[in-house]
Amino acid sequence: MRTLLATLLLVATTGAASAYCVSVPDDQSTGYVRNNLKKTICLNNELAQDTAQKNWEVKVDTALSQLDRAFVADKLEAIKPVQVPGVNSTWP
Repeated sequence: MRTLLATLLLVATTGAASAYCVSVPDDQSTGYVRNNLKKTICLNNELAQDTAQKNWEVKVDTALSQLDRAFVADKLEAIKPVQVPGVNSTWP
């Protein structure tokens, strides 16, 4: 299960390409502001994508750490000594 989640994380991180925000000179007809607005929106979208990707990575890391803790807890439970009723367990 952990291998599957790690594989999904690897595929998701390599598949997404970040946006490329092109800077084109404005002219007087656009009031010299249209390009800056487009670039700002493009950078905002790129930031939103990066934030969503990081959020997803944190969720996957959290799930993997919960699986690790559950695995260790199961292993510790498996090696726990058996308690026999009526027997003193504080023997040296």
